[in-house]
Amino acid sequence: MPTLICYDIESNALRTRLGQKILEFGLERINLSVYLGTLKSADLAKLEKLLHDLMKAKAGPDDSLIILAVTAAQVAQMQVLGRNDLDLDDLTGDRHTLIL
Repeated sequence: MPTLICYDIESNALRTRLGQKILEFGLERINLSVYLGTLKSADLAKLEKLLHDLMKAKAGPDDSLIILAVTAAQVAQMQVLGRNDLDLDDLTGDRHTLIL
């Protein structure tokens, strides 16, 4: 399932830790504090729990983290202005590889 995660975190340490964990689960950083990728339901549940626990333990009162399930069609319709090297086929899970 394509998943978008974004955060606004004041603490450099917490922001770095969250970003590392999100990347470890295979999401791609599409902007400084925004990640997008395809996760299986079980992996999404694990990541949500991990992020929840980190936020509960370390987040400040003004910090926020958003996890949003999106459709592949929504990702494909995403408009990107400016430079960005997104691989939409990979991000939507539509990559088809033909091996001869």
